[in-house]
Amino acid sequence: MKRGPDPFSNTSLVSSRSKAPAMWNWLRRLFQKRTAPRAERRQPLRLVQKNQAPVVDDLPELEPASVGVPPWDLGGVAPSLDAKVVRTALLGDLFRRGDECENDGDRAFISRLVRIVGTEKLDLPPFPDVARQLDKLLRQPEVPMNKVVKIAERDPSLVKRIWQIACSANFLEPPTSFQAAVSRVGFDALWRVGMSTCMYDAVFRVRGFQEAVDRVRAHGVVSAEVASWLAPDDKGQIYLAGLLHDVGKLLIYRTASVKPPNPPPSMEYVEQIAQRYHPAIGVLVARSWQLGDVVTAGAGFHHAPDMVDEAFRDVAWRVRIADIATYTAEYARNGQDCGGLMALLEIESPRFDAARAIGKAHGLFDQLSLPGVPPEASPKVPTA
Repeated sequence: MKRGPDPFSNTSLVSSRSKAPAMWNWLRRLFQKRTAPRAERRQPLRLVQKNQAPVVDDLPELEPASVGVPPWDLGGVAPSLDAKVVRTALLGDLFRRGDECENDGDRAFISRLVRIVGTEKLDLPPFPDVARQLDKLLRQPEVPMNKVVKIAERDPSLVKRIWQIACSANFLEPPTSFQAAVSRVGFDALWRVGMSTCMYDAVFRVRGFQEAVDRVRAHGVVSAEVASWLAPDDKGQIYLAGLLHDVGKLLIYRTASVKPPNPPPSMEYVEQIAQRYHPAIGVLVARSWQLGDVVTAGAGFHHAPDMVDEAFRDVAWRVRIADIATYTAEYARNGQDCGGLMALLEIESPRFDAARAIGKAHGLFDQLSLPGVPPEASPKVPTA
């Protein structure tokens, strides 16, 4: 039987399909009755290009952690920017993944992921209201300090992190008040701390995967700064797109975390699922948080920018460039060459300086290691 392309990958992969156990068939029928949109009511998807891989019945094999594959290519692509289309395709694929699981831990993990993906809110808290209000206020031409402080004081975690920055070793004396702390840190850093609050929510403190979660956060922070540096006229949305481009991994790691005596999934299997599906789940997270098309495109299509609608292709490419530059800096700090510079030099549009992009990421990683300074609020690296 000839098989079609995988809607979650930018490559065409095939595999055999196993018979579904009775329980999974029942769950599939139950879920589809409740949530699957009727075909006759579904509007044509205008955001997907004609070369976009369609939703198919044949199931590709999970890709292992491939040796020799660049880290920025270890990932799939969302089937669409439309959350309903993504959810329908994702659930169908996950049901079949559950059919193939050979141990109880992996099967239970997929079952939990199916349940979470099947809800519009994804068991996540809303995007922080304080962050939205700060974003709106700080975009005004004249920003009153007293209003900024009043809004920021409503979020205890934001207050704590601003104090940490203001009291770091970068300054000789601690500030005398929270307003003085905000003044010392600056509105720019305050905005970035507010925007990244969602990444540091307690919901993403996950047993057994915290190291992976911290790595995704640091990677997102550096990618956000590089992406906004690449697009100085649109810092807000492009920053969030870079910050949250791997947010789907956080949800997957959280879903994989269990307490005894529940059987844990295998680490390798979780990482395979995270690689393949984090763009699609990132689309669902961005839609759940109502962050707009720009952030959604960055999350869903940073592994395959040319597969998104042309209106959002530029942002997807900038996030991909930031992703490659960040990985290149990460590997270089460990004495490894992942080929990132050559990959960046092959990108013709948008125009940018590949060496400076990598240097920007290097400088940001240096600041992440500053004692007492939360990574998302480190001072900006001056550009050459």
